[in-house]
Amino acid sequence: MVKRLIRDNILLKVIPEEDTVLASGIIMPSVRKDPRIKGEVVAVGPGLPNCPVTTRVGDTAYVERGIGQQWDEGNDTYLIVKENDISAIL
Repeated sequence: MVKRLIRDNILLKVIPEEDTVLASGIIMPSVRKDPRIKGEVVAVGPGLPNCPVTTRVGDTAYVERGIGQQWDEGNDTYLIVKENDISAIL
């Protein structure tokens, strides 16, 4: 696991997409429905000089697929991204 983050790096725990069941009973698989990845902020770096990080631990964030460094640990998937790579905070 990550000991500490540097600069404006953010550690996200990826929230897996769930299959959608329509009213008619048809199951729509979660394969690539959304071009973004949803994750919970687990850790936040201290930021850059004169540019503090505004993202907080516990926030839910969206990032584009293919951005950052991703790895699996146990049953969880984690992603390290820069704060600028975050598209939205919920």
